[in-house]
Amino acid sequence: MHSKLIHTFRAVLLLALSLVCILPSSAARAQVATWAQVYPRNYDHAAVVFDAARNVTVLVGAVVSATSDVETWTWNGSAWTFHSVTGPSARTAHAMAYDTSRGVTVLFGGDTSALNGETWEWNGSTWNQVQVSGPSPRSGHAMVYDSALHKIVLFGGLTSSGSSSETWTFDGATWTLLSNVGPSARYAHAMAFDSDRNVIVLFGGNTGAANGETWEWDGATWAQHQPSGTLPAQRTDLTMAYDPIRHTTVLFGGKVNGTYNGQTYEWDGAGWRPLTSISSSTFAASAYDTHRNLMVLFSGYTAELTDSHWAVVGAVPGVPAGMAFDSLRNVSVIVDSVGSTWKWNGSVWNRQSPVGSFVPPGALAFDSARGKSVLFGSGQTWELDDTVWTRRLGPGPSQRSDHRMVFDSARGVTVLFGGTPNMNDTWEWDGSTWNQRLVPGPPGRQHHAMAYDSRRNVMVLFGGFSYGTPSLLADTWEWD
Repeated sequence: MHSKLIHTFRAVLLLALSLVCILPSSAARAQVATWAQVYPRNYDHAAVVFDAARNVTVLVGAVVSATSDVETWTWNGSAWTFHSVTGPSARTAHAMAYDTSRGVTVLFGGDTSALNGETWEWNGSTWNQVQVSGPSPRSGHAMVYDSALHKIVLFGGLTSSGSSSETWTFDGATWTLLSNVGPSARYAHAMAFDSDRNVIVLFGGNTGAANGETWEWDGATWAQHQPSGTLPAQRTDLTMAYDPIRHTTVLFGGKVNGTYNGQTYEWDGAGWRPLTSISSSTFAASAYDTHRNLMVLFSGYTAELTDSHWAVVGAVPGVPAGMAFDSLRNVSVIVDSVGSTWKWNGSVWNRQSPVGSFVPPGALAFDSARGKSVLFGSGQTWELDDTVWTRRLGPGPSQRSDHRMVFDSARGVTVLFGGTPNMNDTWEWDGSTWNQRLVPGPPGRQHHAMAYDSRRNVMVLFGGFSYGTPSLLADTWEWD
């Protein structure tokens, strides 16, 4: 409980301090400060399709507990764009397909705390609900566009009466239930349309247990295959897309024995064979980009598959342990909770591999006088000059975590205060030596916020958490 409160409180503090300390003039202070999200979040059971009319990959997902609408994103191959529009309510385990003939993305169903049976369409700028009757409310179903039939095909899903074995088609105006025999009832399976053979490929799902069957639909009949090759293990929550260049259906990830994985396989209509895998510990969604001829994957990170090899693009760092703005190189620097170094140039995060030993997670500040990022963590002091981390030896603050550091540009020192467990000491780093300032100050704390006010040449500290009480703090202090 304390951890959740702290993270929420920290976000509020950072916003408040950005307003107080960043805007230098009364005119600037009159401006409205806004946050802009630049990457999709790690949604639970999002859906992805490729919009061939606009040459973008469309991702729709939601954190149900945090948003009232799904979040709509597009990926153009170099950057994600967030579309701030009203649309379907927040949901998970919905399904989407791109209708090539009409140039719209169709979304159906999902779990909105109750099963949902709505049909929505995205035209590239707005969401519109289609007032049409169709399949019963469900989640965990799969949908693809059959370009031979010019219809969207839906199979299965989890309904209020259990798993479904229904096959439905949607022509843009009417949902039609087909009365053919096919795969057994299931949900959390995946489907892809093979445009060379004009068949829909289905694999896996939950049929009471994880399933490993391969089925194909030719527009009239479902047929189960007994494939050759190295078969994918039985799995649920997988994703598939068809690669028309390599003429194979590519299967990625899923849950095997209750654990997500990054295994990759391809299906040529006769057999399965494994491809290069990539790590994945969460639900993934994918689509094939016919403009750039590659498969796009979102699994908390963005990756693309070309020539049977995955490349992570548009990656994002893990939980930041420390962050500072490098004003010499105009990039924000992060050291995340596993010690990885990342830089943000205003449009993309780039993971760096600076020369040097392993850098521990810690607080970070940028020394603008010397052009170096200063890190203190696990009792160690490190400096980054852009490409090289260098450990600086010598006595200094005791080992701690959850402390804060800021650079005082008027006096040319990096100031450190507090940390776990409930420390209240003040230290300054001049580039060669740590000096403790033996002055009275704020009570011991951790998870506080600090910023340097360059107009008044003071350090501003607000709030934090005291484990001794335990309690959240709301006091404001300045260090001159």
